[in-house]
Amino acid sequence: MRRTDLAHLLRAACDVAGDRDVLVIGSQSILGTYDEDELPAAATASIEADIGFLDDPDRAKADDVEAVIGEMSQFHQANGVYAEGVHVDTATYLPSGWRDRLISWPLRSSDPADPHFLEPHDLTIAKLGAHRPKDLAFVDALLQADMLELPTLQARCDLLPDQHALVKNRIRGFLSSYET
Repeated sequence: MRRTDLAHLLRAACDVAGDRDVLVIGSQSILGTYDEDELPAAATASIEADIGFLDDPDRAKADDVEAVIGEMSQFHQANGVYAEGVHVDTATYLPSGWRDRLISWPLRSSDPADPHFLEPHDLTIAKLGAHRPKDLAFVDALLQADMLELPTLQARCDLLPDQHALVKNRIRGFLSSYET
């Protein structure tokens, strides 16, 4: 996915939900910080973006986005990309304070949407917590490209709630393999 594709999805999500405060929480959130030309191919390989809203307590906005611009929709067929409407709670393994570290997109190509993106280290911890093969490949690509700082990742891991102690240990083990 390219930033232009993501901007198109953000505009469409804003129109569908009637809410400017769009949140990208999946792997395509990395495009809020980096241009696709700066990223390894594995970081932009997905054709879907996880899109939610900061104010969507009953998940109605996410459901509307999923219905109108989701997988197999006319939007997907016409544009080759789609949105997965998600609720903020979908990202189970976000470090405490993640909302205070959200990145705003400086590009106006997404107007009227005012998109927010996970900070890359917060995104990485969420991906490592999910621990799916595609998530590990995504993180590995970013680490191999020196786009993440291990001390920051370790500090963010420590910010996971105590109820995720086993996940924290697994993340620490993964990160230790990158220490020199």
